[in-house]
Amino acid sequence: MTDTTPTARPPRPYRPPDDPRLPRFVSYEEEAEFWDTHEFETLEPISPQELVERRAIEQEWRAEWDAGPA
Repeated sequence: MTDTTPTARPPRPYRPPDDPRLPRFVSYEEEAEFWDTHEFETLEPISPQELVERRAIEQEWRAEWDAGPA
């Protein structure tokens, strides 16, 4: 009888983006941190105050999502 249990795929190796304006990332985590702290279109850093405001909004959205429909 053939074993038909699914096997997990090995993790995909990290491939940095091709955009020459971006720094060279060494991991998905490093790239994610960059996008969490920089504007997507301009690649400019987001100010610390703006980051605080965005994270507060995100926490509100998550709380609403976790609460479910009204």
